[in-house]
This record gives sequence, C-alpha cells and structure tokens, in this order.
Amino acid sequence: MDASLADWIAFGDAQTGQLDKANSYRRASLDVIRRCEARDRALDQRLKAR
Repeated sequence: MDASLADWIAFGDAQTGQLDKANSYRRASLDVIRRCEARDRALDQRLKAR
C-alpha cells in the first residue's frame, strides 16, 4: 500500500472518531434540554393548578 494512501486512511479514521465524539456531545446536550423542558412543563402545570 502506498504511504500516502495509508496517511489518507489514518486521516479518515481520525475524522470519523471526531464525528462520533461530536455526535455524542450533541445527544447529551439534547438530552439535557429535553429534561429541563420536561421539568419546566411540570412546574408550569403545578403553578397553573394553584
């Protein structure tokens, strides 16, 4: 295998790892947002019931 081809393969592998990491951060961020919105909705319902 040509050295430059191996370098491109290594580069692609590294970039895929970065994408996986970014996607996991995105999922975690969206989960936090969903939980906060659910908490806020529950509190809003409690306040409206008063």
